[in-house]
Formats: sequence, C-alpha cells, structure tokens
Amino acid sequence: MNDQRKGDKMAISLFERTEKKYVLSRTRYAELFDRIGDKLSDDAYPRSVVSSIYYDDPQDTMINRSNEKPLYKEKLRLRAYCPVSAGDAVFVELKKKFKGITYKRRVQLARDDAYAYMNGLPYEIALEHSLERGLDLPALDDWQTAQIVREIDATLARYRSLSPSMMIIVDRLAKRTNDGSDVRVTFDIDARWRQNALRFESGMQATPLFPDGDVIMEVKCQGSYPLWMARAFADMKLYPQPCSKVGIAYTRAHATGAQKEVYCA
Repeated sequence: MNDQRKGDKMAISLFERTEKKYVLSRTRYAELFDRIGDKLSDDAYPRSVVSSIYYDDPQDTMINRSNEKPLYKEKLRLRAYCPVSAGDAVFVELKKKFKGITYKRRVQLARDDAYAYMNGLPYEIALEHSLERGLDLPALDDWQTAQIVREIDATLARYRSLSPSMMIIVDRLAKRTNDGSDVRVTFDIDARWRQNALRFESGMQATPLFPDGDVIMEVKCQGSYPLWMARAFADMKLYPQPCSKVGIAYTRAHATGAQKEVYCA
C-alpha cells in the first residue's frame, strides 16, 4: 500500500516551485529516456495511478478563468493515489499559479471525510472522523495545517455551490535527478478524463486525453535546470508549453456535448 494513503504527518503540504510541462509523442518519450535516463533515479513513489477530482461551480468559473491564462488562477481538487478505500487518506488540494510560479496548499483526510468536507462539513469535524478511522494526521493547532485549512475554506466560501466537475486519471512515473540538483520529473502516461462517476471508488476507466498516446512530462524545480538537462532539451528541440489536463478535458467535453454529473452527498 502507498504510505500516503495511511495518512502521514510528514507529507509535504506546502509547495512553491516552477513547473514546466512538455507534451511528448511516444517516440520522443523513448528518445528522451535514451538520452537522460541514466541521470534520473526513482522518486519516493516512482509508479502510481494518480486520480484527481476537480471542483467547480455550475458556471465552471475556475476552469474558464484558467483557460483564459490569466496572471493568477486557482484550482480546487481532491487527489488520490488509487485505489483507496473509505478510510484511506486522500489530499484536499488548493493549487494556485501566479506569474508562472505554482503554489500548492494541501491537507489529508480519509476519502469519505474529504467528500463530506468538500460538501460543507466543517474541517475540524471531518478531521475528527478521520482520526477515529486511525489516520495519523496533524491537529488543527498545528499552525501550518490551520493556515492551509483557512485558505481552502476561503476558496470554498468564495465560490457558490461547488461540486465535482471533472476527473483526471494518469499513470505516473516519477523520477528525480541524481546529481544533487533536486529536480523532479514526472511523466503522465495514458492521461484520461470523465465527467460522470466522479468518485475515486468508481474505477479507473475514462476517455483518453490524447488518442495518439502522447505523454505529459513535467519538470518541477525551484531554480534552473541542470546543464545536461538543458542541453538535452535543446538538442531535441523540446520546449515547454501550456498543458492543463483538466483544461483540455473541459474543451473536449464541450466539443462532444458531454454533461457533467451533479453529485450531492
């Protein structure tokens, strides 16, 4: 079992970093690994199925703003490293982006308690329920946890009638540079989406985001790329590009006339 599902007081809850995305064909993905694979090592959780449920209001305000590519945008989601049962921990995550810098704030709750929290249950009660299930989570008197909950609560209050809007599922390969530069590189394979059955327990089947099987590579760092990485990308003419999985899925859903499911606990 992925230890993140058990609840972990040491799980990173604050992020501030640059994240650059690249879309690679399967051929280019294999070529890149031939070039730099020996300079990458497995991350702490090298292989996982990452499932994210995005929340929005009936007007799809957050995703519409995000697709306009403003200086500031935000997304609110539940994220799980599937599969998870009712008592396994998932992340409640607020993701903000301002002038190209990504800021993430997240806390953990048991799966069903996270659903209830997003549906209006006060966090302190949801936390009590999760602790009763045996999860090892920070108390609200932890200053960092309290601040994150305030930010998430403010976002929940700012948008009316938030509900699950889109689910994104990927098979993720997570690597880290082994030269001490502490750059993380993730590869999202078989990215897929759905607008119904917006629950983690509803399985991993969904519509492919890229019919040709393209891979989304994301480089996460707090400084510059290592020289060997920058040279490899330049030689292969790889350039970062905007690639919001939920934004692409939203556009595809509207193109096909798909209707999102409205769920109330």
